[in-house]
Amino acid sequence: MTMVRLYTMQAWHVASKTVHTLRYATKPGYRSWPGDTPASEVFLPLVLRPAEVSVSIAEPGEARGQTRVDLGRLVMDNAFDRQFNSRPLNPLLTDYVVAGWPIIEQVVRRDQPLSTAVTTFRGVMEMPEPERGSLTIPVRGRELDFDRALLTETYPGTGGLGGPSDLTDKTKERIIGHVAVIEPTYLGVIGGLNTYSLNGGHPIDDVLWFRDRAAQLTRVAGTPAMDQWSVDLSTAILRVGGDRPEAPTCEVRGDKTGGVYRRHAGAVLAWIASDLTGLRTAEDIDLASVAVLDAAPRTVGLWCPAGQSPTARDALDRIAGSLWGGYWLEGALGIFRVGRLPAVGGTVKANYRKGAGTDPLKPRSDSRRSLPASKVTWRYARNYAVSQTLAAQAADAAATRAKAEWLEVATDEDDDVVAAYRAAARHEVIESVLIDPADAAAEAALAAVDLATPHRTFELRPWDRAPGLDLTDEIAVTDDIAGFEAGGRLVIIGRSINDRSGKATLIGRT
Repeated sequence: MTMVRLYTMQAWHVASKTVHTLRYATKPGYRSWPGDTPASEVFLPLVLRPAEVSVSIAEPGEARGQTRVDLGRLVMDNAFDRQFNSRPLNPLLTDYVVAGWPIIEQVVRRDQPLSTAVTTFRGVMEMPEPERGSLTIPVRGRELDFDRALLTETYPGTGGLGGPSDLTDKTKERIIGHVAVIEPTYLGVIGGLNTYSLNGGHPIDDVLWFRDRAAQLTRVAGTPAMDQWSVDLSTAILRVGGDRPEAPTCEVRGDKTGGVYRRHAGAVLAWIASDLTGLRTAEDIDLASVAVLDAAPRTVGLWCPAGQSPTARDALDRIAGSLWGGYWLEGALGIFRVGRLPAVGGTVKANYRKGAGTDPLKPRSDSRRSLPASKVTWRYARNYAVSQTLAAQAADAAATRAKAEWLEVATDEDDDVVAAYRAAARHEVIESVLIDPADAAAEAALAAVDLATPHRTFELRPWDRAPGLDLTDEIAVTDDIAGFEAGGRLVIIGRSINDRSGKATLIGRT
């Protein structure tokens, strides 16, 4: 029986200023059953070619945990209909706004109810493009929503807590998690005291120390005098008595918006995706994945200086990439989740055999990244304000820290890897936003174990288009390529949603 691909779109109807739901399908079309939700709904057979969308996540240690998304193009039949003297899809150009609105793709057998349909993709539409006899709608993964500034609040430059004129229209600084060494934003002399902002006016958990030229100043509860400082944690405004510090630095346990100090990687990733940026709601977040990731908690810290907001994607990448195998993704189903790329040996979601369900496995060239590493160095607790300007009274440890951008831990050289691979064995260096030495040592150890064995990636093209399979799922493959004769396993790190060949492409890692 014919398999039909269904497309459910939401679009803004300009005249009524309401959201309408539009339904289309590949030929010969589809009608839901009376017991379905929605009941007896027609999906018009106007889809000529499904959108080819691909998503992938970086391998451990590569590209800082980012998710990559390639755009697809949904081609629809907009030929002139002489019976109605019109083109059926012209209203998508004239009456509706579809750009930025969601689209869901499902696959179902034409003789089965809608309740049996498998959702293969949730994405976002872009501006439709009219062509002769057809209409093309670019479709993208929801991950691209995060390609926008993480921070939007700016200083007016009006003086006082509004900042001096040189901060006009610059984004306010923000501390996410726990940062080791930063230089706070100087606002000027306010009320006779040198005044700094640490978190754009938002509350923080605490300031652990404040130094000038690496010399410790004294914290007080009241008005600070010479060589003293105080902080209002509810606004993250810090004041210093006496002369303006020459090279001020501090260590801060950061943002506490809503009374919650978030510092563990999973919780921070979810907060950035939802409350901080407003790009996702709680219903869009896989909270179970957050809990699993933070079951082995890793404290992270990201400093965004005034006028230097990263994109939301970059912030997510830097945090996820600070865990070995860490990732964030929304995958085919459009739900934001976090985790670590699993090793093979888990639950197999699908079985494939060459010639009886899939094309032959195709090895992918991984060059030097497929080679084992004999040693792993993990950098952590970044100093965002490296300085060689030191006070004579600065303690030795503080002076050393002021001059070093990173602290780092390293695993012992793996003699077995060196003996086997000689000069081909590599050293892996990871720069992270971790703050705690024990966390960094634990991540380095995980990386060393994983990298002691070479990993390979393969391309697989299942004939069934791999419905229900998503990134990080595990599959079993039998093929006459070495290592797969009796069946081998792969963890999916990339997939296409639709290929023009009528198949899917899966990228798997051993």
